[in-house]
Amino acid sequence: MVDMGDFNSAPSFARGHRKSLSNENAIDILLNLGFLTLPRENVDWATDLTFPSTAPDRAIDWIFNSPDLEQGVPTVVHSDGTFRPPDGDGENSCQHHSSRALRFTMAIRIVRVGSSRAKGEGLRIGTVRRPPRGVKKEEYASKNIYDVWFPNLSPSEALLKESFPIADDPSWRRFKRKFLAEMKSPGTSRDLDLLAALSHETNFAIGCYCEDESLCHRSILRELLEKRGAKIHTPRPHA
Repeated sequence: MVDMGDFNSAPSFARGHRKSLSNENAIDILLNLGFLTLPRENVDWATDLTFPSTAPDRAIDWIFNSPDLEQGVPTVVHSDGTFRPPDGDGENSCQHHSSRALRFTMAIRIVRVGSSRAKGEGLRIGTVRRPPRGVKKEEYASKNIYDVWFPNLSPSEALLKESFPIADDPSWRRFKRKFLAEMKSPGTSRDLDLLAALSHETNFAIGCYCEDESLCHRSILRELLEKRGAKIHTPRPHA
């Protein structure tokens, strides 16, 4: 969700804080609801002002986003412009016109299938060799296992039988070396290229059953996708 508007107030943590005309801080109220976010870093609240247009001394124009969208560093863009006053006395030159820039990025999430879905996660792709046991196919999505089964990017049956369970570092290194060799085939390489490209266009997730990502092939898929320039979601630390 994106919420844009002239709120006639500034958040209480910003320098030059002002309440709205109704003596209520509309922006603080929105933030306290927990559904909207606003960056607090890399913003110069003393200069990123939007009103009045000719000599701004406050910020009243804001863009908020829901937590599932990633917000870029906000900036105020200065440009020449014109406006016509309501009394129709002709056009006056504006020395300052402001807007707040916002960037939303798409990304891949690397997940454990069966885990709760994040807001805005998008399609969940199961990069696993076998479907889950004891679960009806029509329940895969509702149980957060996966929406689409994609074994193309999972270890081969032979490699799974040979390597699992992985008990120590040497066995993990052997598995990783052999799995990387499997991922070099033309078909799987093109699959990785496709996912890397799609990560810049839409949100989706890939995952496996393993509890520990560091001993799961999805950690290797993460590395392979990063090398291809994929945009991969990095969870934000909890405050």
